[in-house]
Amino acid sequence: MAVPLTGGTANQQLQYIRCTSFNARSIVNKLPEWYKLIYEHIFDMIFITESWLYDGIPSSLLDPYSRFHVIRRDRQSSRGGGVACFVSKHLNCTKVVIPDKYSSLELCCLDTNFDDYSFHFFNIYSKPGAKHERAQYMSQLINCLSELSRVDGASVILGDLNCGDIDWSNLCSPSDSVHDTLLNFTVQQGYSQLVT
Repeated sequence: MAVPLTGGTANQQLQYIRCTSFNARSIVNKLPEWYKLIYEHIFDMIFITESWLYDGIPSSLLDPYSRFHVIRRDRQSSRGGGVACFVSKHLNCTKVVIPDKYSSLELCCLDTNFDDYSFHFFNIYSKPGAKHERAQYMSQLINCLSELSRVDGASVILGDLNCGDIDWSNLCSPSDSVHDTLLNFTVQQGYSQLVT
């Protein structure tokens, strides 16, 4: 994905940030492929779900040349899950602190500024599970997003929310307190679904 930042004139070149987002199902198990991705493909921002990282894995193992700001939220209770964001050090990046009351969420948030415009990125993983647990998780996630969303600049939600039953073309979903909660939030807040 390439996001245009400024328009070009005859004397100005159009500028882009190069981004990618994917579900890794473990970065550490794929280190040779990971290094090739981050050092040969020249992405400015990489957003990962199911990183499967934990406290015993230092960020320096994931970026041995220290070319990226690394922001992680590892799953605390069990192996698997987790999210990570890698932002090239040539970009201005600030980690947004998630309030402790949302510590169970697998969520990273960061701000980047480009000239006079700012982006607020949320990288989220919502694991599948029992309906009641997912409904509670989604409710807490929406509360967190509502609290941390910005009014200046653009907020971008990325990740794996495991809400595949939302029909984004017709803006409808099952009434299960998971899919409909996410859909209602995005519509009310003016978000647009970009992944088809």
